[in-house]
Amino acid sequence: MARVVNLQIVTLFTLAAALLAVAAGASLMARHYYLQRAELRLNPANLEPFSGDNSALPARSGPRIIFFGDSRVNGWTPRPELAGVESIWRGIDGETTAQMKYRFDSDVVDLGPSAVVIEAGINDLIAGAALRRLPQATAAAAENLATMARKAVAAGANVHLMTVVRPGRPPLLRRIVWSDDIYDAVTDLNARLHSLRIDGVTILDADMLLAGNGRELRREYAADTLHFTPSAYQRLNRQLAAVLQGQ
Repeated sequence: MARVVNLQIVTLFTLAAALLAVAAGASLMARHYYLQRAELRLNPANLEPFSGDNSALPARSGPRIIFFGDSRVNGWTPRPELAGVESIWRGIDGETTAQMKYRFDSDVVDLGPSAVVIEAGINDLIAGAALRRLPQATAAAAENLATMARKAVAAGANVHLMTVVRPGRPPLLRRIVWSDDIYDAVTDLNARLHSLRIDGVTILDADMLLAGNGRELRREYAADTLHFTPSAYQRLNRQLAAVLQGQ
């Protein structure tokens, strides 16, 4: 009898610990999104992060490639090795294409790149899914990406526009605000990008490279729901090196 009681007590303690862990995780997630929303309200255009670095850049003396985008650019590790090329990284965690448009001049056009790699769009779809506005978010992201690509081409740069890589499988906590409709939205947005016909713009199919024909990002390439492992970046690097070297 005592053994059964002890087992019940252990089970209760285990359950309580699991519930506390879930509550702690939910609290951290809520705090993250609250702080992110507060930052957006104070600084919607987000022009400050690279202002000092941009001012300190010398005049371009050779090929200069700017990698522009969200956390997938900011966390790009390892970065591609491009001989004789100056690589500049301008990624900000959590940004949508609507936000990026405000800093595109200061972080891309004004720096005089010879080429630009644009990786963006997943945060638009995440927000659109949470607000149940996926069709509107998808259309807006496609238009914003096309606008930025045209602006870079007009400034004399070759543009390599990456398709949006679909998310991996979300954890339980994220399921609270998750919709599986996002996978179809990624397919829709990428179809819109493939249909672009802009001289000087090349579409790099990162989604096909890392997800193939699967519905989700391959597990070996998923650091978490939205972010990539080093092996994923290494595969992207090999693809990019073939098109970026010497630009």
